[in-house]
Amino acid sequence: MPCKRRARAQAAALLAVVGVLGATRASRGELRAIWAVDDGTKVAADAPDQPLARGNGVFTPRPAQVRLFGARNEVVAFQLILVGGRATTTEVRVRLPAVGPIVNGPLSDDPDRYFLGRRIELFAQHYQHVRERSASLNWQPGSAAEPRVPLGWLPDALVPLRTDAPLTVPAGRNQGVWVDLFLPPRTPPGRYRGTLTVEVGGQPCTLAGCRLPIELEVLPLTLPQQPSLRTMVYFSGSDDDRDVVVARYLPRPWEAPEAAVEALRARHFLLARRHRLTLFIGRDQAPTEVLRRQLSGEAFNRTAGYEGPGEGWAWTST
Repeated sequence: MPCKRRARAQAAALLAVVGVLGATRASRGELRAIWAVDDGTKVAADAPDQPLARGNGVFTPRPAQVRLFGARNEVVAFQLILVGGRATTTEVRVRLPAVGPIVNGPLSDDPDRYFLGRRIELFAQHYQHVRERSASLNWQPGSAAEPRVPLGWLPDALVPLRTDAPLTVPAGRNQGVWVDLFLPPRTPPGRYRGTLTVEVGGQPCTLAGCRLPIELEVLPLTLPQQPSLRTMVYFSGSDDDRDVVVARYLPRPWEAPEAAVEALRARHFLLARRHRLTLFIGRDQAPTEVLRRQLSGEAFNRTAGYEGPGEGWAWTST
């Protein structure tokens, strides 16, 4: 009997080792390809064979490299496309610690101080299944004027990736990672380099793009804090619309304290300012302190938890 128990224990141990190795193998080495593309192209999740993977305006495959340029006080971006292999790949991590002097400072998970020190942002692309094209009054369906927009699983929302947050890349599908680089106004002009790494199961993967050189040229130009294009984007964040925005964050939107609701609004305004957009609610019948702070720029300085384009800029009528 002791021999049989020992044999069973040895067999169980062997199966456990095989299981661990099998799990490791399932998470590693299953990516089929890694490539990059600019920030103006939508790459569907269910279309893994893309001509742009053979080279485009920001990416060359041989040798694999991403090349970007931008002015100071600008946010430049590109997309990293991870192509799944024959099996789902788990525990995928993307890291870009620095591109020359473009490096994050101390970061906070406090949503009211999110942008302080944040020069490099990574986002996982979330996909929406588009089955048919939306109707429009601007063109006749089926005519030459109708935009040729692909259908299928198209990238939509960008979900911020926390440090060391893992990704899962489904078999035979694309998973995009959006990369934002903020070039502070005092960045010295020049060419800078960094390396984006893709790890699977805690180890660098073996594809050519798993260590992807990034070259960034910072031009001797500085974009002004005031945006050159005036925008006015309606934001459904008023008290009359608590079931639209507030309900996404708070369980009882109509009963939520005004301070909590106002904090949600402020975070949306900070996000818009980061990308040179001006939100408005338009429900106030008279000027408020919140509006005064937004117009004066006080709502968009470091004391208010903001760093980026338009920092401290005050709106004027000229």
